[in-house]
Amino acid sequence: MLRELERWYLAWAGQLGDADRCGLRQEYQSLCGTLGRTVRVSLPGGSTVIGVAAEVDGMGRLVVRSASGPVPVSAGDVVHVR
Repeated sequence: MLRELERWYLAWAGQLGDADRCGLRQEYQSLCGTLGRTVRVSLPGGSTVIGVAAEVDGMGRLVVRSASGPVPVSAGDVVHVR
């Protein structure tokens, strides 16, 4: 695990922290079990977003495709909805 972490860290650092150019964001998204699933996100302050986990954006936020449009989420508790 540490070797993989080192490999990705060196690739990321070699691209000056650009997760897209080094392939890290794409690799993360391909392995993320949340993407494509319906989720409920409980946000700080008590609001809730329900929708499909669509992607992880360039800032590392989960983007939820809700009825009112895409919502980037940087903090909250994500629950997979069955």
